[in-house]
Amino acid sequence: MNDKAETTRFILVRHAQTKWNQMKLIQGMTDSPLTPEGVQAARSWGAILKEYSPDRMICSPLNRAVDTAVYINEALDLPLSQDVGFLEQSWGRWEGKTLAEIKEESPVILQSMVDLGWEFSPPGGESRISVMKRCIKALQRLHEKWTGQTIIIVAHRGVIACIMYHLLGRAFLPSEPSVLKKGYAQILTCDGAGLTIEALNGVALK
Repeated sequence: MNDKAETTRFILVRHAQTKWNQMKLIQGMTDSPLTPEGVQAARSWGAILKEYSPDRMICSPLNRAVDTAVYINEALDLPLSQDVGFLEQSWGRWEGKTLAEIKEESPVILQSMVDLGWEFSPPGGESRISVMKRCIKALQRLHEKWTGQTIIIVAHRGVIACIMYHLLGRAFLPSEPSVLKKGYAQILTCDGAGLTIEALNGVALK
């Protein structure tokens, strides 16, 4: 049995709703402010996450993640810092467009990219496998620095999907059923044996 003192727990939270989310625009590394609904939601998440006795919070440096973390932290008052390891996947020249626009403008390129699974990389952007590798390294680094703590990670949909799909052994192909529920946080643990999923869709942020 693993010693709890040597096991770090991570709670992965996606940032709250932004204006670009409402408009169905691809954000990637481009920032967009939280909507009033997003601000209200983030503020409500603090009380929910408090039940897990977190020790600290880490967020992506993008403003939508930072702002979400700050609003969550109103109820928690945790040490809060940023980590570039959790930046969203860059979508390059496709940022600021809707998926429908990309399908209309570049249907062949989009389909060929999507069929690559982990190697998917938007024109001028970053591949999913690159995102996954830097995120896993970031989690391992945090485990080594704050072993035994419970850490909230406020990041992005692409980041969380890359982490979870890696741990689930998925190919990241469109034929695979969706498993990550909207409005839920994911719980991981990390010890000497590596990262493990403690609870898929484990925290309802509602």
